[in-house]
Amino acid sequence: MPYKPAGGGAIERHDTHANILPINALNSYQNRWTIKARVTAKSDIRRYSNARGEGKFFSFDLLDGQEGEIRVVGWNDQCDRFYNQVEEGRVYYLSKASLRNKRGNYNQTRHQFEIHLESNSQLELAEDEYDNGVKIKTTSFNFQKISDLEDAPQGAMVDIIGIAESITDISTITRKDGSEAMKRAVSIKDPSNRSIEVTLWGNFT
Repeated sequence: MPYKPAGGGAIERHDTHANILPINALNSYQNRWTIKARVTAKSDIRRYSNARGEGKFFSFDLLDGQEGEIRVVGWNDQCDRFYNQVEEGRVYYLSKASLRNKRGNYNQTRHQFEIHLESNSQLELAEDEYDNGVKIKTTSFNFQKISDLEDAPQGAMVDIIGIAESITDISTITRKDGSEAMKRAVSIKDPSNRSIEVTLWGNFT
């Protein structure tokens, strides 16, 4: 029986795919590939307006058994087609989509490309959660020392782990547009004997 996701059409289950390609092996010279990966994050539908008109899109991040990660974007018709099919935490096969250079300011996954869904793209729920015998993780970290963050480029995504030295009370600030936002500051220290302040916003406070 096909699996029926909440609010969407059926996704057929197929676990007989051959030649599954690792995400880290995807490149612009290939036009026929299939990947098997877990959805680790899914965005809300976002709307935009520009000189060509109005539109909408959503994105989701994939992680495979080799800890390769990449972002997938669905625009307009593909947003309507795939949004309800994609569930965070599920493992899927994805094929017949296109690779494009990622938008660095918005896409902080480690892959140089991002996947864009097309009219003939196929997304199929996987029967199991394994990739070449390895269970696909739900998240992947690349921890760095706080002492090394001074050399990281501005805007880079980093993973750190440490002990909370201090936590401030929640405060409210007024943005330039007049709306209000909640924030809280946490000071974290790691084995490099350096500390850094982490600011938590909104629901993360």
